[in-house]
Amino acid sequence: MTRREPSSEQTEPPPLEQEPEHFSGAPIVKIGLATLAIFALGIVWSTEIWMRRSKDLAPNGSGPATELGKREIGIVDQVPFDQMNDPAELRERKILRLTTYGYVDKAKGVVHLPIERGYELAIAEQKGQKP
Repeated sequence: MTRREPSSEQTEPPPLEQEPEHFSGAPIVKIGLATLAIFALGIVWSTEIWMRRSKDLAPNGSGPATELGKREIGIVDQVPFDQMNDPAELRERKILRLTTYGYVDKAKGVVHLPIERGYELAIAEQKGQKP
């Protein structure tokens, strides 16, 4: 058997040359400026629409704030936090109800009891025990 030498045709091609690195920022700057111009025109246009609409809704300008300072405007509570004492009173009533015994309806014999005792009774009932 004779030994064959590889032919020159089987060698790898030379590596590709890198493209020259040049960057033209002019198109990007033009696009950015055009975008800013369109955005500015949109702001001017929307402001004009808003001003016209405001004049249509209140031709004599806005009146004095007659609702200012009321506890409720429409269905929204407007009480400043420093003036809100109702939540503290409500919380006290709820705590009292949850920690004491009392009648809900004395004529029917319906009572309320402390929540801890209610938990105990419910757990005993679940276990099938007599309270």
